[in-house]
Amino acid sequence: VFPIDPRRLPDLTGAETAPFRRTMAPVYTAYLALAKALGDDDEQAARASIAALAAALPGVDAAALSGRAKERWLDEHASLTASLDEVRLAQDIEAVRTAFEGLARDVLAIERAFGHDGDAVWIEAYCPMAFDDRGAAWLQPKGTIHNPYFGAAMLVCGEARREFPPVPASSGREREEGR
Repeated sequence: VFPIDPRRLPDLTGAETAPFRRTMAPVYTAYLALAKALGDDDEQAARASIAALAAALPGVDAAALSGRAKERWLDEHASLTASLDEVRLAQDIEAVRTAFEGLARDVLAIERAFGHDGDAVWIEAYCPMAFDDRGAAWLQPKGTIHNPYFGAAMLVCGEARREFPPVPASSGREREEGR
């Protein structure tokens, strides 16, 4: 596992982005529940998580964002919305897994840019065997790999690539120091 070098992170985790990050929490919660449901082969729970994610996304408040942060969020929001639409239209759990790849890519991009609040350390997990050995990544809590692409068939297939500690509650400015 490679912790992220704070000097290489974009300057999008400062105090001005804290209100935005707080409103992202339900999006992250629904996404993490979806990834877990897919790993558990639970299509009903996956559908409930997709609905929760769709309900949470309009609640993200980006009003405090400006400049680069606002531009980045607008780009990520557009991509996340399109990916969410694909997941919602998926007809069965295998199709949800396929569409989940785009959603996972979008959520990872948002995490890399803005971080998350709370106490939990999250990881970027990667399964090299997903999609006929093309490989795919996803965000999950730190711990045992819980593969959403294969479920019970290969639940622990994958590796932790990066760790994402929560943004410190004080201001998040720690990511900017040392440049």
